[in-house]
Amino acid sequence: MLRNLLILLLIVQPALAAQLTDPTRPSGIGVAAPSDSGQNAPLRLTLIRLGPQPLAIINGATLKLGGRIGGYQLLALRPGRAVLASEAGQLTLPLVASLHQNSTSQTSGTR
Repeated sequence: MLRNLLILLLIVQPALAAQLTDPTRPSGIGVAAPSDSGQNAPLRLTLIRLGPQPLAIINGATLKLGGRIGGYQLLALRPGRAVLASEAGQLTLPLVASLHQNSTSQTSGTR
C-alpha cells in the first residue's frame, strides 16, 4: 500500500509542480516551454552588447553576429535595435524596455 502511494506521488508531483507560477515574476512575462524552438514565439530583444565582441539576447538566447534563432540570422547590432534576416526579408527588432531603472538615472535630492 505504501509503495503504491509513493509511486502515485512520484507520478503526480511533476504535473503539480508544472502548474505552479513564480509569484515574483512581473505580470505579462511568460515562460517559454522547454520544447519551444523559437519558431512560433515572437522575438524579443532584451540585451545588446556593442564593442569588439557584439552580442544580443533574443528570447533568452545569446547570439553573436551571424547567429540564428527561429529562422532568422542576426546581421547587425545598432544602439537600441538588432537587424535580422530570413528568407522573407529583413526584420529590425527594437530593444525591449528594461523592467528596472538604473540607479544613476534617479534624480538626487533630499528626503
